[in-house]
Amino acid sequence: MGIVNGGTLTITGTTTLTGSSRIRVCEGGTLIVDGGVLQNADITLVPGSTIIVRNNGKIYMATGKSFEAPTGVVVNIERGEIH
Repeated sequence: MGIVNGGTLTITGTTTLTGSSRIRVCEGGTLIVDGGVLQNADITLVPGSTIIVRNNGKIYMATGKSFEAPTGVVVNIERGEIH
C-alpha cells in the first residue's frame, strides 16, 4: 500500500498487516495512528513524508523489521509508542 503525495492514511482501530504487506509513505504523504493500533507493521518512509502517533496510538513492527526514519522524515509522537 502506498500513501502518495497529499494523501493521508489514518488508523483509528486495530489494523494488522499480513504476509508481505507493507506501507510505503511517499514524499508529501502522511500516516497517522490516532488512538489505534498498527500490528505486524512493515513501514517504508521516504524523505518528505510524515508519521504521526497520537491519543495512545501504537505501532508494533513486524518480526525482523525495525522502525527507520531517514533524514527528511517528520516523526511526531504526540502520545503513543512505536515498538
